[in-house]
Amino acid sequence: MRKLFILLCIVSLSIHAQVGQFGQITFMPVISDNSGLEGSAVQLMENKINQLLTQHSMVGGIGQNFILTPKCQLLSETITASIPQKTVVKLSTTFYVGDAETGMLVSSRSIESTGVGENTEKAIFSAIRKININDAQLQSMLTESEAKIIDYYEQIGSKVLLEAQGLIASKNLEAAIMLLGSVPSACSYFVTAQKLIAQCGSQIIEDNNAAILLRAKTAWNASPNESGAAEVKSILANLEYPSAATIAEVGALNQVMSRKLNATEKEIFDLQRLQIKSGTEIEKAKINAAARIASAAFVARPRYAYQTHKWF
Repeated sequence: MRKLFILLCIVSLSIHAQVGQFGQITFMPVISDNSGLEGSAVQLMENKINQLLTQHSMVGGIGQNFILTPKCQLLSETITASIPQKTVVKLSTTFYVGDAETGMLVSSRSIESTGVGENTEKAIFSAIRKININDAQLQSMLTESEAKIIDYYEQIGSKVLLEAQGLIASKNLEAAIMLLGSVPSACSYFVTAQKLIAQCGSQIIEDNNAAILLRAKTAWNASPNESGAAEVKSILANLEYPSAATIAEVGALNQVMSRKLNATEKEIFDLQRLQIKSGTEIEKAKINAAARIASAAFVARPRYAYQTHKWF
């Protein structure tokens, strides 16, 4: 089996665009070791593909399994009779869109271009440069691919949700989020996937808050004085949308500290700040928490190695 390697296609997910990444169909630009390209032509081709995908908002999503990869074939090569002599090549480039993990080929298109240069390498570079990313063939390929992928998820959506629920039950929240985040927004399973992502986010928030509360209690036990109370207040300031149970625990800790410091007339920590916000705000916080996990997981994957499945 031949291996494909992503060259410069790790797209960072940022918290600024958290929610938008979920449900976004994404193609990873991949140049294979048998693409027929080498040298500067590799970077040029990758730039072309990135421009094409960016134009169609097909970058920056959660999934990495769907790729767009080219295969170039030299159809002809001639030398001009001019002085200085020039090399003229005719190049056929076939673009493939598919799932590089399962081997499912989604769509493909071939485009021919002509290039002229001082030698074969520069002529090929010229031919690639002449590939028009607005070509109707490429546009239709992406449109067709998007429709087929949505249909694909309509077929496997129930299985994806079931698998994700199993991952959530086993506390493998990162894997569940990555799986659910790849369900296209145009798919009928998207809403349910988002609810499960929010469920993951809720658990992430609760786990983080539990860890923060434990740190606060530890700090107070180590220094049950004004200095310790100040440290507790600083630690608890990191709580994010705590549940009613967490708020109750903070209140109990607050009472313990108040009694110890004879501060019965005032709270050590502002409990009012912790009161539950609107449902919409909480749901957004849950999705954002899940997106932070997805972002970290995405960036932590520096390189994928794919196997081709006889696409070319």
